[in-house]
Amino acid sequence: MTTGRRWYLLTYDRDRDDWRSLRLDRMSDVRALGTTFHPRPAPDAADYVRRSISVSPYRYVARVRYRAPQDSVAQHFSPTSVTIEAEGPDTCVVTVGADDPQRMVLYLALPGYPFQVLEPPEVVRALATVAERLRRAGPPQGISG
Repeated sequence: MTTGRRWYLLTYDRDRDDWRSLRLDRMSDVRALGTTFHPRPAPDAADYVRRSISVSPYRYVARVRYRAPQDSVAQHFSPTSVTIEAEGPDTCVVTVGADDPQRMVLYLALPGYPFQVLEPPEVVRALATVAERLRRAGPPQGISG
C-alpha cells in the first residue's frame, strides 16, 4: 500500500504471531530465512496499514465526535492520518493519534466543525488549556479589533 509518500508492506510476523505493516524505505539487507509458509487469512491491507500508521505509533489516541457529515470531515484530513466512522447523517467519530495532546487539539480544530473530544482525559484537558491560551491571545474584553 502507498500513502502517497511512503510504501508499506503487510506481512505476517511469526515471532509475534500477528500481522505487521513495514515501511519499505526502512528495509535493507532483506533475505529469506526459511522455506515454510502457512497460508492464513489476511486482514484488508489498506485498512490495516491505515490504522497502524494513524494510531498505533502514538502516545495519545483520541476519539473525537464532529457534528458534520463523514464526507465533509474527511475532506480535511489525510485518509492515512485518521480513521473516520459515520455515527449518523450529520455526525462522525474520528480516531487519531499524536505524541502531544495540545498539538492534537489544534489539528482537530482546523476543519472548523463543532467537535467534542470523547477520550482520552489528557486530550480533554489539553483542549481546555489550548482554549484558554487562545482566549488570552485575543484583545481584552470590550475592545474590538
